[in-house]
Amino acid sequence: MKTTFAEIYSFDPCGRGWVTLCTNKLGTELHDDLTEEQLEKEISILEILESNGIKHAVWALRTQDYRNYCLFLADVAESVLHLFEKKFPGDMRVRNLISGMRRWHAGEISDEQLDVLRIAAYDAAYYADAAYYAAAAYYADAVAAAYYAADAVAAAANAAAYAAASAAGYADAADASAAAYYVSARREQWQKIEMLLRKHLGKGDER
Repeated sequence: MKTTFAEIYSFDPCGRGWVTLCTNKLGTELHDDLTEEQLEKEISILEILESNGIKHAVWALRTQDYRNYCLFLADVAESVLHLFEKKFPGDMRVRNLISGMRRWHAGEISDEQLDVLRIAAYDAAYYADAAYYAAAAYYADAVAAAYYAADAVAAAANAAAYAAASAAGYADAADASAAAYYVSARREQWQKIEMLLRKHLGKGDER
């Protein structure tokens, strides 16, 4: 998967991430005054991952065609599917969307059919009691949002972290121990997400 610095810039990247990428890959500190040649320079998602880390690499997926990374999003969603189904056994709407994303990629269902599955998964999140089932609500919303943007991955990481903190018996999210556990769990989830992204990038798919 490849993009250009111009395309990245068109999506209004965060200042710190943009500076880091330009410094590491272009060797320049003139981050807001790049030459036309620099702006048109190609860069791969893997290079962004190596330069800026997993969160920025996931953000950069928005420069790609959705078809080229929807299988990655489906895998991320599936990695925390058990969080939703543990709280809502028998509710297949989120699972159906994950399957639908893969079937859509294979050309087996239409855009409209995928959209129906997305809306159903969103409804599953909307009616969840977020006060008691934060992980499930965050997760279902992440999967529903996956149809639109790679930002859904961050919500999936949050879902796993909330569930981990909850499983550890922390009732008060403001408690220092709970906060520390949450940070640790979220970091672990992002590591898993990085492994999934590397797997997909390793397949050599080009935009």
